[in-house]
Amino acid sequence: IGTVAYENGTSAGNGSVSIRTTVTNSTYSYYNASVKNGQFSLYLPDGKYEVYNYNSYDGQESAQLSYVFTVIDGKPTPNPLSLILKKIIGTVAYEDGTSAGNGSISIRTTVTNSTYNYYNASVKNGQFSLYLPDGTYEVYNHYNYEAQESTQLSYAFTVVDGKPTPNPLSIKLKNKNVIGTVAYEDGTSAGNGSISIRTTVTNSTYSYYNTPVKNGQFSLFLPDGTYEVYNHYNYDAQESIQLSYAFTVVDGKFEPIPLTITVRINDLVGIAS
Repeated sequence: IGTVAYENGTSAGNGSVSIRTTVTNSTYSYYNASVKNGQFSLYLPDGKYEVYNYNSYDGQESAQLSYVFTVIDGKPTPNPLSLILKKIIGTVAYEDGTSAGNGSISIRTTVTNSTYNYYNASVKNGQFSLYLPDGTYEVYNHYNYEAQESTQLSYAFTVVDGKPTPNPLSIKLKNKNVIGTVAYEDGTSAGNGSISIRTTVTNSTYSYYNTPVKNGQFSLFLPDGTYEVYNHYNYDAQESIQLSYAFTVVDGKFEPIPLTITVRINDLVGIAS
């Protein structure tokens, strides 16, 4: 038997809890229990367990948890189970102070034995909130719904006793520093689509970026480094073109200037049968 409540003492309402056994030979057993008015009950055999998620039907939100307990001779410890939900709050904005608008952030735990745990939170008007168990984390990506663009990040924080450090979380996005155009050989605009960019190879590891192209123009933030535009996708024509356009970013400035990507016009026509 157990309860689920928010840190201010109010009931977590209606939802469900997800439970798993602690790992034994890399095999879990999974259980679910309905939560009604903040209370739940279920049968579990003797063993070691972790409540790892609460899904709120009322608030339509998911809370990641790490609440461990044991069952010995049919008795749980602690008894009763008492799950407290503590919300983490943060903001996302550009360096000039403008809101990041609507989108999402992707979070992962710092690496432990090469295994990550992943979490996502919606961003509304530059603000987000979520529940996370104690641990060390990194916000590694932001996606902007309006601009349809993804920004790689490395924002580290910790959660101890349900409290984040720093508090509140304040994620700053770099203002765009790379601007360019995409056009066909005859000078016509490449229209609407996207380009795919990667760093040049370092120890066989790439970093990847994708940015939309609107009316033949694009812009994004990239850290200093050497890059290659390796693909252009045209939304209107629904076709993908492989590219190999190299450029660099040094001290926040790109080279060559202007950044003009030329896409070849299809010169091979055939019929598949």
